[in-house]
Amino acid sequence: MKKEDLNLDVFKTDPLLIRLAELSGSYEIKLVGGAVVDLLENRTPKDYDFRIPSDVKKTQIGNLEEFEFLSESKTATTYYWKGKKLQLLKVDPEEFDFTISQASVSLPKFTLDIDMRSFRTKNLIPTEYSLTNKSKSLEALRRLPHFKRKGYTLPDVTYQSLLTNSTKKTKSKYESENADGEYDS
Repeated sequence: MKKEDLNLDVFKTDPLLIRLAELSGSYEIKLVGGAVVDLLENRTPKDYDFRIPSDVKKTQIGNLEEFEFLSESKTATTYYWKGKKLQLLKVDPEEFDFTISQASVSLPKFTLDIDMRSFRTKNLIPTEYSLTNKSKSLEALRRLPHFKRKGYTLPDVTYQSLLTNSTKKTKSKYESENADGEYDS
């Protein structure tokens, strides 16, 4: 399967995506994460995550009565639109746990960016960020059941790498300084 073989009409016919494409104007709005994969695999997303320029959030979405404000957190602002839950993310998808989570569709052009190897094989591929950041490794492990329900697997060697990284002991300031030769008597 190649990217060209995927049916992008699922994005072009989704009422929420059509509406946000209309609102995008000269800005690029990106649908990111699980909703991209869900739509490609003919599942109804539980929510839609978007990366939207902050001035569009304030002047477009937040001021329109058709978007019902639900909540605000440190990671997203959440709205309902005609029964669909959408989250305007404050986090960068580059910091997501797996490459499949970074899948995106850019509006208004409806261009798809997806890790085809992960999508085709249903193997999870951790991002560099997940493999090098202790808390992100732990977060990736925590999300494994979510991906398993969608049919994705994580190779054992990759699981072990994430587990090892997530349980690494962090040196105390004293241990670090002592290792550098300071405080020796």
